[in-house]
Amino acid sequence: IDNLYSNTNDQDWRIRALCAQQLGEIGDTSHIIIDTLVQLLHDTHQSVRARAAYSIGILFPSNVSQIFKSLLHKSEFQLIRNSAIQGILNSKKLITNNLQILFGNGVNTEMKLYLLSAIIIKDSSVTVKDLAALSLNQEISIKKELYSLIQKEYEIKKDVFWATVIEDIISKEKEINMLAIFKFEKIIKKKKK
Repeated sequence: IDNLYSNTNDQDWRIRALCAQQLGEIGDTSHIIIDTLVQLLHDTHQSVRARAAYSIGILFPSNVSQIFKSLLHKSEFQLIRNSAIQGILNSKKLITNNLQILFGNGVNTEMKLYLLSAIIIKDSSVTVKDLAALSLNQEISIKKELYSLIQKEYEIKKDVFWATVIEDIISKEKEINMLAIFKFEKIIKKKKK
């Protein structure tokens, strides 16, 4: 590992990129590895930055969303952003329990859209219930985008999975709307008394 750290400053960008890749393959999320990969996100060569982003995505540290926040607003970071998303999608840690890290309240809307669309397009381990729950807990703009992506996937693939996701979302939305109407009616009745 010491060799990897020292080679992250090598003159040759290919060696730095290989080090970034190997740091991710180790599977260790210690601060020193994550900090080294974060430093490599600012390397002068795009391929080094892309490999570092992929490795961070694979390692899926608890602050993964914060690390990638800076990658969203600059168009030159498209390759790095895509590498980060591919790393997250290929991570063994992309499971139901960790979805809140990616889609919690503190996460940028644009990041949520990139990740949601990537999860939907890739056949990942995310289940029907996860997708429905994710969609229902988002703000309106993300819901619209997500519903559109799910509909497109269904139209392309015509499989049971996507039909079930759509049915689950519709039934949950109706349930939420009925609860909201019920609560609203209770408030009105109290005010009339």
